[in-house]
Amino acid sequence: MKNRSMKRISTLAAALAITLTISGCLKSRAQLHRDTDETEEAPPMKATVTEVKPSGEQAALVDEMRTEINRLRSRVEELDRANHDLNTEQAKRQKERQSDTTALEARIQELETAQAQMIEALKKKEKERTTEDNVDLVAKALKSFKTKEYHDTVETLDQYLKNPKGSRAEEAYFLRGESQFALKQYKKAILDFSAVNDKFPKSKKAPQCLLKIAQSFEALGMKSDAKIFYQELVDKFPKSAEAKRASAKL
Repeated sequence: MKNRSMKRISTLAAALAITLTISGCLKSRAQLHRDTDETEEAPPMKATVTEVKPSGEQAALVDEMRTEINRLRSRVEELDRANHDLNTEQAKRQKERQSDTTALEARIQELETAQAQMIEALKKKEKERTTEDNVDLVAKALKSFKTKEYHDTVETLDQYLKNPKGSRAEEAYFLRGESQFALKQYKKAILDFSAVNDKFPKSKKAPQCLLKIAQSFEALGMKSDAKIFYQELVDKFPKSAEAKRASAKL
């Protein structure tokens, strides 16, 4: 449409130019003839410049060109306003998208924080539950030990000592060692009593553990090894009841 308008203006301009040229030529020749006659009859006059105003078909062409120019200018202004409105709308949408993105990021952060807190709470609860379960296992093992159900005691304490929690691990090792000793599983008993001394060096059960280790070696026929632990018991805990029993073996 724009190309057709420009072609239309060019056509009008060309037509107007041709008309003005032809009129100007005719007018110039007639004026020249008149000026020649007047020169012969009258003295020279000062030339004056007159404004040429189009008339008739020329005026119509000029008006048509002016109308087309005004129409095109209006169209340009309309396009400018449309571009301005479009840019404004795009800027508004971009701002809205940015605001939405910020809100979503804040929500994600909020959910991640809540998730982390929930996971931590679940871990704490699971730890507490495991501790409670383990305490129940030790109590269960102690009960079966008192009724001399040593196999049940060992089995229960095996489960507990896979992941010992709380303050009853020392008791569990010692109780399982006692059960192993009662079942004549002396090698396993030695390991449990040694674990008490190694893991809990300040244990009050240390004299009992040393005596049981020595007795286990003696039961296995390893008297020289048994003598070493009897002597250690006497040296470390000379006033204990277990030391008196150990002295009788030396």
